[in-house]
Amino acid sequence: MRWKCQSRSTYNLSGDRPVTVAFWPLKGPYLALLTGPLLTRNGQSIFAANTCGGRLLMVSGECFCGAVSYEVADPLRDARSCHCSRCRKAFSGQASAYALVNPEKFNWVKGENLLTAYIGSHGAGLCFCSLCGSTLCGIVDGKVHGVTLGCVNGDPEVEIGYHIFVGSKARWEIIPEGVTTHEGAAPGS
Repeated sequence: MRWKCQSRSTYNLSGDRPVTVAFWPLKGPYLALLTGPLLTRNGQSIFAANTCGGRLLMVSGECFCGAVSYEVADPLRDARSCHCSRCRKAFSGQASAYALVNPEKFNWVKGENLLTAYIGSHGAGLCFCSLCGSTLCGIVDGKVHGVTLGCVNGDPEVEIGYHIFVGSKARWEIIPEGVTTHEGAAPGS
């Protein structure tokens, strides 16, 4: 499929040589051909073609009040929903919706000083916005491990692949037929 170019813009990145970017319309974000750093356009994250011709998804997310936001310069992976009692409490729902990230590709855009963290004795925990209470990400050993899918902006192009700890789900929850489930943790995790 060929895309008709929507617009071209030139950016001067902190005194570096100007970079011309061609934008194509997609589902919300834009496809951009460039050789320099990833950019955003009108506050929206963009896709960028890498030198190998593949595309890299820039994912953004924010809390309910908008005071804290982040970007991930990599696709989300290994999305899952956890139905354990602790996740139900942390996410105020029947389960969590969570996807892993590469910590080196994760960046707080604004409001990092507004984060509050709960870290368990095992070294893993969650980060919340101290203003609105949104659960934004999970952390392990001081690094962002994954993001909550409810705080992701737009379509992150990831689907929940499996449901874990369904053996301890709430009695009132009905798991849909046909989804991959595990009574406890997923094998190999």
